[in-house]
Amino acid sequence: MAAPSALVKRRRFLVLANPHASGGANTALTTSVVAALRRAGASVDLIVTNNAAEAEALARDAGDDVDCVVVAGGDGAARRVAGALGGRIPMGLIPTGAANVLAEEIGLPRAPHAIARTLLSGEARPVALARANGAPFLVIAGIGFSGAAASAAAPLKRSAGAFAYWAGIAWAAATAPGRIVSVDADGERSLARGVFATNARLRRRSLVDRGQDGMSLGLFDADHPPARAAIVAAIAAGRLETAPGVRIAPFRTATITGETAACQIDGDPHGTTPVTIIVDPTPVRVVMPALAV
Repeated sequence: MAAPSALVKRRRFLVLANPHASGGANTALTTSVVAALRRAGASVDLIVTNNAAEAEALARDAGDDVDCVVVAGGDGAARRVAGALGGRIPMGLIPTGAANVLAEEIGLPRAPHAIARTLLSGEARPVALARANGAPFLVIAGIGFSGAAASAAAPLKRSAGAFAYWAGIAWAAATAPGRIVSVDADGERSLARGVFATNARLRRRSLVDRGQDGMSLGLFDADHPPARAAIVAAIAAGRLETAPGVRIAPFRTATITGETAACQIDGDPHGTTPVTIIVDPTPVRVVMPALAV
């Protein structure tokens, strides 16, 4: 692939590749994207990492002479690298994980040449970053049946990929016990049976249209399978605020306590309540295709 020079914004890339993501099934994608970047005249340092913690440390140490730090891995590595970079250096993606929720949210293409084109000339858009009990996330945190669904899906992710989440959701919607939690969001307290913190910038349809451009907190009271399924469908469609019985509003800090409830961040299990979610003051810059909102 030869990118037109007028469209190239970035020339120096640090690629942090996790060969263990998705059982190593997508390592060829990283090789192809790196080759396409180099054919376009870019300088690429490719470092193979052993885990997300190592990628996070390397991202934190990246010099300001790097135009883009690229995560070739799954959502776990992406959120940790994003937390290390903050807004200092743009972050790009090569989606080689099991589900690649973040890549799906930003509309990243899957063909190697198209990914390379995005990395070279895509827009580095600000995306809110939040932390649940200190752990960073970009797309969604869920407390309640969403957390139970992630726990059920975790053992299936390597073999079933994104379908593991739907299996976990089906199990949790039908069988997970309801939990009543107390939510203190920016000083306002309420009760709910489930909580979502979602990224309005990435939910790139109705929430953005309504002027919300950061993290939004959704509280719901439904405790029967059809209503839970409707909420999940609304989240998948980027229209959480249309789900039955959901209250949604922007927030900066939220603490969830009460009955012990499971938590997940970006699809990975993340312990149980109590959970405190704090939105970082500085957004991350994520490289996206030009047509993403």
